[in-house]
Amino acid sequence: MIINKITDFELSFDKALSKKSTYLVIVFLVAISLASRPIPWAKDDLNYLNYVVYSDVLLDNTITKSFSNPLFFLVNEPFWLFINHLLGSIVQPEMVLRIVIFFSTFLVLLSLGKLTNYSLWTVFFFFIVSQILKNHITHLRQGLALGIFLFGLVIKGRTGLVLRMLSPFVHTSFWFMLFLEFFEQVARKIRLSISVKLLLFAVLSFAIILSLPFIVEIFGDRRFSEYEFRMAQSASFLGYMWWIVLGTLFFLGTRKNKISTLSTYGIVFYLVSYFFLDFGARLFENVVPLILAVMLTSTKEFKFVFGMLMLLYGVLGWYFRGGISF
Repeated sequence: MIINKITDFELSFDKALSKKSTYLVIVFLVAISLASRPIPWAKDDLNYLNYVVYSDVLLDNTITKSFSNPLFFLVNEPFWLFINHLLGSIVQPEMVLRIVIFFSTFLVLLSLGKLTNYSLWTVFFFFIVSQILKNHITHLRQGLALGIFLFGLVIKGRTGLVLRMLSPFVHTSFWFMLFLEFFEQVARKIRLSISVKLLLFAVLSFAIILSLPFIVEIFGDRRFSEYEFRMAQSASFLGYMWWIVLGTLFFLGTRKNKISTLSTYGIVFYLVSYFFLDFGARLFENVVPLILAVMLTSTKEFKFVFGMLMLLYGVLGWYFRGGISF
């Protein structure tokens, strides 16, 4: 009997190891494939090449301005500039972009693999949901920040916290993710119920959204003149109603843990900000991978229903993008 149990354990262990190995090989090939694409090709490639070429000037400018306004350092992504400066001193600008694409893709899929027990559906939805894929083709800075944040999320202890704290210095939108974490930590300490937490979070989010024009100007964000602080012109009520339905289903059908709670906060913030922030969708993109991770670790019934809706969401996303265009 004992021998049979040992044999069953060994078979289970070998199966899990084989599943993980297969997943990692596929992820490595995906990362290599995306990093091997033509450069320049995507619409932001030339901007990213300029980041490498002029990284030393941009970094010096950031440090200089930070002396007169220390808050400027928090919103000008100095770690991103440092990465470009460091890699640019070793390899050609084109290779820097390839390195960024590879590591951003690999870190995101590796981290999601850890969260989903290395489900190959993770890779499938990585390609199906354009909001995720585009951050490893077009918005490379956000993709790298996402990889650093997610990897920090699956690593326990101080190292994970340090990585998550570094992510906003690669892409400013990750201050939003840290805000979600901070709110949840405080809410858990004072033992609020989930309904009270969501209501309080919605009210706090609304207050922050109304204060954002003032906050962004005080911090000296270089994109202040680009923000409109109103509903994006490309937005539609279809997207809003879609996430009301999916958000309600997500809240009712998922087990409550840290990842699902952060995902729920992200959905609430997206709905609250929909009519007031033209860049609210960009912030929400950082939450979508966590939503997929929660879906893939839920019950079979929820996974099927929500998965079909996310599949439809992904297909419609590609349709409205006009196909594979970056």
